[in-house]
Amino acid sequence: PIDFGNGQLGAIPTTILYRKDKDPVIGEASENEWGEASPRERRDYRLRTHFKPEIAKSPEAKADAVFFLRTSAGLLQSRLLDLNPEVIVGVPGEADEQFRHTLKEIFNLAGYGDVDLVPEPIGALLYHMWNEDISPSQAQGGILVVDFGGGTCDFAFMKGLDVSKAWGNMLLGGRLFDDLFFQWYLNQNYGALKKLVKQGDDYIVHWIGCRRAKEYFSTAMRVNREQTIRASLGELRYYGSFKNLTWDGFIKRAMAYSPHPSFVQYLKQTGQYHGILASGKKINLIQWFQDVLIDGLRKNAISPADIERIILTGGSSQWLFVEDIVRKIFNVQASDQRMFMSENPKAAISEGLVILPHLQIKFARTSRRLKNGLENFVQQRLHQGINKRITDVIERVIAEIAVKLFDMRIKSELYSFRSTGGQLVELKQKLHRVIEMFEPDIQEIVRKEMDVLNQTLPVTIHNLVRDWFRENGITYFGERVDMNSFSRIVEHHHVQLENVSRFDRELVNIIGGFVIAVSATIIAGISGGSGTALIASGPVGWISGAVLAVVAGYLALLLGKDKASETVEKIHFPPGILKMLLSRRRIQKAVERGKIRLSQALHSEMKNSLQKPVQAMVNHLLKNIQREIDGLSVINQL
Repeated sequence: PIDFGNGQLGAIPTTILYRKDKDPVIGEASENEWGEASPRERRDYRLRTHFKPEIAKSPEAKADAVFFLRTSAGLLQSRLLDLNPEVIVGVPGEADEQFRHTLKEIFNLAGYGDVDLVPEPIGALLYHMWNEDISPSQAQGGILVVDFGGGTCDFAFMKGLDVSKAWGNMLLGGRLFDDLFFQWYLNQNYGALKKLVKQGDDYIVHWIGCRRAKEYFSTAMRVNREQTIRASLGELRYYGSFKNLTWDGFIKRAMAYSPHPSFVQYLKQTGQYHGILASGKKINLIQWFQDVLIDGLRKNAISPADIERIILTGGSSQWLFVEDIVRKIFNVQASDQRMFMSENPKAAISEGLVILPHLQIKFARTSRRLKNGLENFVQQRLHQGINKRITDVIERVIAEIAVKLFDMRIKSELYSFRSTGGQLVELKQKLHRVIEMFEPDIQEIVRKEMDVLNQTLPVTIHNLVRDWFRENGITYFGERVDMNSFSRIVEHHHVQLENVSRFDRELVNIIGGFVIAVSATIIAGISGGSGTALIASGPVGWISGAVLAVVAGYLALLLGKDKASETVEKIHFPPGILKMLLSRRRIQKAVERGKIRLSQALHSEMKNSLQKPVQAMVNHLLKNIQREIDGLSVINQL
């Protein structure tokens, strides 16, 4: 930013003070000198401001613009700053060809050479990309830029860093509110107009003093619209001041506005006194702003659903009613992070335009680094992070199933068999029933842990990618996921997916597949079903085999080895024999061996069952990363 000597880096008011027998001055110096000059001196002065909107229609405004820019160039050179051969000039998105042609001509006459014209909405977007509010990939989506400034009300719908549609009204702008405050001032200070005209101060009070009071009021209302404030006219405070300014008072005046006679005369001289301004009716400025926005959306067939992010820029965008209207039309809640406004909206466009060349260089360099390092990142960091998170969940699933199935159910059946006696075939049947009844518990355990995975895995992945992008000098946004949506949709398949983003829906389907895959693997493995044929007959076979091993030697002594193997399952064992053969220690050892076998078998099977959905997630993420990288190259097309 360049210091023009006014304490406002990168900003200079478009004001000119023409002085008889002296060189004119511009910016705040012109405003200050006019304010300090005596009535006699002012007879030789002429103050000009608000000439920007008229440059294509008024020869006088065009001449003022040439002089202003030529003088600005002199100020730069006096600070030993040469004009860069590449000069970028922002133009309203709705500017017509005549305006653009006149603008290039003015800069050429002022000594800037052949300048590049860039739509101002692009400047606003670049500002928020530079400040990392919006990522390159997000910049390719539908973005609405609301530029409400001193001399324009400009709306632009952008797609892929291109102004797709633009509309607005160059009559509606901040200067109407300057005029509103001037009339508010006159109402509060009876007889002030005659004094102002007599002393030649009516122009500076109207367009500079009241503008400053307006801006102060607007800023104060953003802090608390319930307060009552006072405002002065600065160095012209001896003409009175603003008293008891309230938001309600402002709204009433804004809803019943008509231009002051001196403003009407100016509008007629510059050919702008037409349309609603010349209707003779009271004008609702707030409704006018809303109508221009809504009519443009309708005529350009733009649905609120097409707009993913909204940027408010221009000094007048700080009015609370602007934000209120935009939030209402697009249903943007206070906590919603789809709407942006810079700290200094008056300068955001110029600050965005001036960094365009640097952003192009930076993004091109970053794009190359990301492309070259993508494969290594996926193999060494992404897969490792995903596998660790999944392994943690698998181990918790297995541990909880092992405790609840073996310790709390199977062990109880073995103790009951030991105490009451019976046939081994009956024990198998009881164990089968126990496992069948346990299947809902398996599904609940898996669902609970998958909910944890649903909430932690996307965050883990996002953080890994974010850190990698940061290491390469850029902020990664991707498409953040509503973590709660996963567990809701997995649990209730009838939930309407239209309420979540496309990226969310795809990830919900992928991670929802985790639940199906893991549940099927565990149930088939534990029940011994044919779905995966995990381990012969599952836990029933393991436990039955353990009991068989204990009683086999005893039966072999009684019946002989061959006979024992034929009849072991049908022999009725008395409790006394079982208590002797199946000690508590033996039962505990059998249960522990069963839990170990379950863990070993399920661990690898569960990982295998998750391979496909995990790869689907990685592939989906790679597409998202590629969109981000592609977004870096879009800016170089400007």
